Amino acid sequence: MNNLRVAAITLLLTSHMAYAGMVGTIHTTSAECHWSGNIAVSTKVGHLDDAGNCIYTAETRAHGVDYCGPFELNGWMLGQQVGGGYNCAATHVHSNVNQLDALDEYKIASDGGHYVNSAPKDGHVRI
Repeated sequence: MNNLRVAAITLLLTSHMAYAGMVGTIHTTSAECHWSGNIAVSTKVGHLDDAGNCIYTAETRAHGVDYCGPFELNGWMLGQQVGGGYNCAATHVHSNVNQLDALDEYKIASDGGHYVNSAPKDGHVRI
């Protein structure tokens, strides 16, 4: 894999080092893919409605990857990209080959604008 691509993906969706040792990976999404390349990954964020469904209002920029996970979400970087105040999120995996989308949904918690936890901690998508 191209080192520049690895560096770009590391910003949000791969195994991140915690900023100043404070917040690191808060959620991991494993994936089962029919195609291991040409996948776009982003994170959607929103607010839970009264029925417990996430209403997505923002999404990070999608990153192209040529592997099929796992995808790790860094809470500090998420806060930097979308801001604070959200309480639910989803890892959005899109196959550019067969045009399929999959969401791994979870709740998130923040502390001072940085996301520090998710429930559940791990999820799975099939695409």
